[in-house]
Amino acid sequence: VDSKTNLGIADLKNMMVAAALNEAKLPRTSTEVPLNFAKLSDHLTKTLTRDGGPFSLSYEEFVTLANSKFSIDGESSLNAKELFCFWGMLFELSNGDLVLNPQQLADVLACVFTKEPNKIA
Repeated sequence: VDSKTNLGIADLKNMMVAAALNEAKLPRTSTEVPLNFAKLSDHLTKTLTRDGGPFSLSYEEFVTLANSKFSIDGESSLNAKELFCFWGMLFELSNGDLVLNPQQLADVLACVFTKEPNKIA
């Protein structure tokens, strides 16, 4: 792709779409999901990640929310969690809790692990 004329951008876009839809290399990228999964996703994104919302939910809280508000059973809740994590919408911590805004976690970690330059006086 030419950065000045954008020559080749259309070809690049077509190659990226083809790669994303290649089930052999990227499983679940074209997975159809039930409407209630989409509603759960919207709820998590719009409601729970607003300012002052929780940073994470336990898996049990996720299942309870999915079942009570969206009629998603336990096994389907597991499928939803796995898809949402695979797609980067949630991040599962080592204790099983689900981070609702993975970018927020990345921002926190960037602050913690940012190396200060050494200064010699």
